[in-house]
Amino acid sequence: LGIREDAFVVGIFARLEPKKDHDTFLNMARECIERGLYDIYFLVVGDGSRNQEVEDRIEEEDLGERVKYIGFVPDVAPYMNICNINLMLLRCLLEALKQDHLMNIVLSY
Repeated sequence: LGIREDAFVVGIFARLEPKKDHDTFLNMARECIERGLYDIYFLVVGDGSRNQEVEDRIEEEDLGERVKYIGFVPDVAPYMNICNINLMLLRCLLEALKQDHLMNIVLSY
């Protein structure tokens, strides 16, 4: 994966469907990268109707060095084990929590 052992890793383990809100995850990743947080990596693990869309966005926004699209794997445990934070994002939850609040959680960890 090209992730240093001492790096901070945030993962999302979910079907790639609109209600799982991978857009917020990718927005957060881009913001962390833009803020110069170079010791942080992001894993996208899952499969669904938005596979190509998520892959394209990672490429178009030049996030591939820090955002690793894994796709479907039969055993997620090895990927979960390298994560410091595993996020579950749902659009209904994010209506209650502002994205800025989520960013503060990641930055304060």
